[in-house]
Amino acid sequence: MLAAPGLAQAKWLKAESPRFIVYSQSGERSLREYAEKLETFDSVLRYLHRMDISGVPPRKLEIYLVADNKELREVGPELSEMVAGFYAPGMGDVFAMAIRERDSDTVLLHEYAHHFMLQYFPFGYPAWLVEGYAEYFMSTEIRGDRIEVGRPNDTRSYSLLQSRWIPIAEVLGKTSGALKPSDVDNFYAQSWAVTHYMLSDPARYQQLQAYMKAVGEGADPVKAMQDVTGMDLVTFEKKVRAYVGGRLSFQILTRSGFTRPAITVTALPDSADSLLLVYQRMKAGMSAEDGAAFVSSTVRARAAKFPGDRLADLTLAYGEIWFGDAAAGETILQRMVAADPQDADALRLLGISRVKQMEDKPDNARALLVEAGRYLARSHAARPGDYRTLYYYAVTRQTERDYPSENTLSALSTAYDLAPQVPSVRMLFARALIDNEEWDEARIVLTPLANSPHGGEGAAAARRLLIEVQTALDQQAGKPAA
Repeated sequence: MLAAPGLAQAKWLKAESPRFIVYSQSGERSLREYAEKLETFDSVLRYLHRMDISGVPPRKLEIYLVADNKELREVGPELSEMVAGFYAPGMGDVFAMAIRERDSDTVLLHEYAHHFMLQYFPFGYPAWLVEGYAEYFMSTEIRGDRIEVGRPNDTRSYSLLQSRWIPIAEVLGKTSGALKPSDVDNFYAQSWAVTHYMLSDPARYQQLQAYMKAVGEGADPVKAMQDVTGMDLVTFEKKVRAYVGGRLSFQILTRSGFTRPAITVTALPDSADSLLLVYQRMKAGMSAEDGAAFVSSTVRARAAKFPGDRLADLTLAYGEIWFGDAAAGETILQRMVAADPQDADALRLLGISRVKQMEDKPDNARALLVEAGRYLARSHAARPGDYRTLYYYAVTRQTERDYPSENTLSALSTAYDLAPQVPSVRMLFARALIDNEEWDEARIVLTPLANSPHGGEGAAAARRLLIEVQTALDQQAGKPAA
């Protein structure tokens, strides 16, 4: 620390490792340790899923560690005071946040398990398995060279011992959003219990694989469990209860088997203290009304304190384009591009701005799309691998007669590979596949979103599209329409 006074004095630091970018106001040493722990957890997941443990994702996940719930709610003002972290996959960004000193490990490991599953193993899993999988891995403990995976979850165990179990058919067949609020905690606890039970024995693990395949192909998730286990629901629940009431098994690995990652720590500019979380709040998504008020009350005043600062310019331009004065936002971005013609962020935002202007200038839509496409193509050339650039580029091609062309499908496929966690990316890609009558591929893309326990309106829209896809597949097979 004495050798790097800039880092010692900075409030916000950025640690970049092969798979993560972590921001924190903690000291450099603790930040490095946190980033290394995340890298180890990713390697453990790869090892247990028989993947290349040295592999890296197509896009690093950004994680923001904050001091308390108040800072957490600067980005997610709708969150309760009990929340210790969250995960936000959207068109603005894909990132996670957690309180540094309050169960941040379990919160982030839970959300990262979701992120990992959608990145590498997207499938039509039932809701209980989606949550049970994350609950199983979030209790992983990494201390020194010892790694313990699948440890008993004290919170869930207590809930199961002290509370009334909800019917196992509801756990297997419903999503958390379809349950009474009083049953949600037990849904998570019982989902964890069933997952732990199925993963703890090689024979049951084989049954679980058969179950996942059956449900993914459309089987009823309740009946499928009875079919693969050969047990009725009463017997199955008794087995799970007996298992979690006994001595749970877990795996022990050694950290020395995983390569220590290279981690670079840099100090962020002073503007980060005022604007880093402000930028993330807007990228997490806001209504037009809330966004306009936020830009007027907060963004403009804070950005004005840092003239010529890159973070301040990007934050203000983003706010103006989405919620304020688009012309003012474009003026900032044009200045940035004039200074650096390869500024991928500024070019992407200029392209998005032209797409958004189509709402107010429908008569000029064609010209705006052409301009947007040019900016987005330049952004992609300057920095390939941004799912937002590829998504909006595909949007600009939708008026073409041959939409979706092979080039557009390639752009959407790459965006999907980069950010399969983002519902909008899945939906646009799926619609393009449907337009191209690639029904089987569209079903594969839509099913994880349709089954998502937290999918909301995106999940409902995916289910509606799946009806269209299944109808087309039935017609191809000569079956009567449902």
